[in-house]
Amino acid sequence: MPSTSRARTLSSLTAVALGAALAGCPEPVAPLDAGTSDALTLVHDAPSLLEDARATDATTLGLDAAAPADAAVGEMPDAALLVDDAGAAESDAAAADAWAGSDAFAPYVPPPDPVYPALDPVPSTERACDDAFGGPGAPATAVATVLAACPRIRAAISWTEPDGSRVGYDAWPGAWRARVQALYSQLLAGGPLDVDCPDPDAQMVRSDPTLAVYPLWIPAAQAHDLHALRVAYTLYVDATRAVPWRLASATDGELRELLDASTVVQHLVPGRLGPSGMAHPTGIGDDDYVLPPRNHATPSYVCDPRPGLRYLTGRSSEGTVLLAPTPRETIVRMTAWLADEVGHGACRDTDATALDCRVGVYAYELVDRLASVRDRLIAPQGCHSAANLFYDLARSANLPLLVVKSEEDVSWARPAGSFLNNTHEGLVFDFDRAEPRILLHADDVYANGLMSFVPVGDDGHLVSDAWRAERLFETTWATADDWERMGFVIDRSFAPLDTSIAHPRAPYNSFEILPDLGRYAGGAAPIGAATAMDSGFSYGRAHRDLALCGAWWLVKPYCDASPEARADFTSHLRAEYPALDLGASLLDGYTPSTARDRLDRCVSAWDSTPGAGDGCARFQAHYDAWVADPPSTYVP
Repeated sequence: MPSTSRARTLSSLTAVALGAALAGCPEPVAPLDAGTSDALTLVHDAPSLLEDARATDATTLGLDAAAPADAAVGEMPDAALLVDDAGAAESDAAAADAWAGSDAFAPYVPPPDPVYPALDPVPSTERACDDAFGGPGAPATAVATVLAACPRIRAAISWTEPDGSRVGYDAWPGAWRARVQALYSQLLAGGPLDVDCPDPDAQMVRSDPTLAVYPLWIPAAQAHDLHALRVAYTLYVDATRAVPWRLASATDGELRELLDASTVVQHLVPGRLGPSGMAHPTGIGDDDYVLPPRNHATPSYVCDPRPGLRYLTGRSSEGTVLLAPTPRETIVRMTAWLADEVGHGACRDTDATALDCRVGVYAYELVDRLASVRDRLIAPQGCHSAANLFYDLARSANLPLLVVKSEEDVSWARPAGSFLNNTHEGLVFDFDRAEPRILLHADDVYANGLMSFVPVGDDGHLVSDAWRAERLFETTWATADDWERMGFVIDRSFAPLDTSIAHPRAPYNSFEILPDLGRYAGGAAPIGAATAMDSGFSYGRAHRDLALCGAWWLVKPYCDASPEARADFTSHLRAEYPALDLGASLLDGYTPSTARDRLDRCVSAWDSTPGAGDGCARFQAHYDAWVADPPSTYVP
């Protein structure tokens, strides 16, 4: 990606229409060839960002701006990369001229980039805890000393026994605590980790040896090791001040998501392994573990979280910096990254049987998922893979999210089948705070026709990169109130769904060995006599596409239509978005006619000369550039 910001041409924004598409993950989108668009850049190349950061007072973030840009593999990335230089070095005129078509519009002063809330200060009651971690250049070396000063953090560290009972850190045997200390010391030293990492070839039993998605069986000793690593790494990130936010400012629920064993491994229900008929490796029994339910369709894990943080701070092939000064802005940047860099699992070879979810190309460990690229970073199991990749990346920066299940039809009126096989996966940000933001279906961000979108402001101009990312976030990560306004049923507790109440009509089949089916967020409810896809899903998709304006599957048919067909494009919109006719009040007043008018403005914004009519060609060129640009991959 180029290091300059482009298309800073939004003079005003009214309230962004919230909502997102749950268009369902039934069919993978057509395969795409590569990368992100040269026409739009969300974040900036690490070298130029670092150069600007040298003159920035990084002390406000508690960062060491003097660290070298080319840190060794075992070191934490330069904290100065967290400083956002968007717009800092450009004059208003230069920002306008940076856009290739700026000569077509009268120059005007672009609006400032979005302003994000400041970091939560460490409460006075937690300052002793925060001080115990040390700081840059002098991190605490003894885990016991840190945890003695941090009772809330210590209380969040818990192991789950095979019978479901919980063992808090204070009751851990000395060997368990010593293992956390040993891994913490290895992390501080910056060298390799001696973690007992799963071996998928040995720990999966595949009835079809070419398929990748089978339970990953984890012996108890290995499960302990993976959890010990999670605890050690979470403390290490804070002690080295590798990110601007602090564990001492996290809520109790956020700390549990970061530190509890149930978010790393899941115990089996005693007595169910044999009756389930599931093939498992020799030696696996009721006292062993599997991955959590969030991984049911994507057996991915993390044996070394450090590559995730390095990727977020510029260790990609493009030097893209996704880690920002605040959690909210970081999630916004990551959402735009997901839209630009990740593709839905689909056939990528001339051999129609060589799917990305096959063993030959499927990647399980985080670093392999970031580095093994063919056409682009692949979510081989669609929303399930994408949600877990996003979750693991955020968690590598001590940013806790929830992975949640969602249903297309909460009336459960679909053909019989297990609950887990009939759900999508999404994410929840700020889940333990006043206003959680819910992405019900991860595919809404990077698949389902949204590729290469470029929103248009209400004044008819293309929006800036920063506003592009913000509008994508606001339109796909909606609040519970907004989802419900669009006809969805939301479970605001996001509680794990017990297998005994999960589904009134389906067998649990291979997943009956789990004590729960993962966290549940709800789904769409049919509206009136409408079919399931005419319910909340359709409202959500129409809301998203019209708010973001540049969705490929919305613009492409319009541009391919004849002038006569464009004039009557309301017929196409009526067929594509039944929700436009079902109730305009749920769509902020959109009807097929007003939706067509909105689309007219979307395409007109791409005209090099207003009214010249070449907006479609320019949109096509932008899309082609996005397809041709290689994706950003992890670089050791």
